[in-house]
Amino acid sequence: MKYLSNPLFFLATAAFSLAQAPPSPEFNWILSANVTPGTPIIIGPVPGLGIRTALPIAGGIFWGPFFNGTLAPVGVDAGIVTSDGKFYPGGTAILQTNDGANIIFRDNGYQTGDTIYGAVTFETGAVGLEWLNKLVLVSSASFADGAGSGVTLNIFAAGPIPEGAKKSR
Repeated sequence: MKYLSNPLFFLATAAFSLAQAPPSPEFNWILSANVTPGTPIIIGPVPGLGIRTALPIAGGIFWGPFFNGTLAPVGVDAGIVTSDGKFYPGGTAILQTNDGANIIFRDNGYQTGDTIYGAVTFETGAVGLEWLNKLVLVSSASFADGAGSGVTLNIFAAGPIPEGAKKSR
């Protein structure tokens, strides 16, 4: 009993429990896309950040277990290119599913190596897709080989997919 009243016992127990890594969250694939860029527009230098560059989204396709479709040619990724050539995206696009739903896609992130990672949000009023509005999403993207050949994008949800989400829309 004297060990339980010793403050060092509690500190040692707390330190041991903090040293153990928590379990990683479950990730579920939502979609992949091939994004077709337009001609970049250089906005200019942003002090302390880099060069703001607007990369118009000219279109593209996406597919996944819940819906498939195209990217409307109205989006832009107005990211920052740093002095070491890294790209920090700040994109907004419109996904249009094959059955007519419109989904706003927003992505902000950073580049490490050849991969660009982002925090993604979806917003839609489409009946049956409201669950997308509540997901915690991450993206990984890379520039396809060849100048102007596009971006490959993958989006995953952290945690389980809500019940009621229908596959193959």
